[in-house]
Amino acid sequence: MSTKYDLVKYTLRGLFLICSFLTFFILLFFYFPEQWFYYSVVNRLHPAFISEADWDNIYMSVLCVLALMINGLTVIASQWLLKK
Repeated sequence: MSTKYDLVKYTLRGLFLICSFLTFFILLFFYFPEQWFYYSVVNRLHPAFISEADWDNIYMSVLCVLALMINGLTVIASQWLLKK
C-alpha cells in the first residue's frame, strides 16, 4: 500500500523532472541560436531548400532531443550521487 508520503514524494519528483526539462529547453533555446544552427549544420548537410514548417520541426526536434538527453543525464547523475 502506498502512503500519502510516497504519493507526495512521487508527485514532487515528477514536478522536478518537468521543471528541469523546461529549464534545459529554455536554456538551449536561448543559447543555441537558430541562425547559427541553420548556417553551420543544415547549409552544409542539406543544401536544398527547406520550408519554414520543416525547418521549425527540425529545429524544435533537435532542441527537444538535446533537452531530454541533458535532463536524463542529470537525473542519472543525481540518483547516482544520492545513492553513493
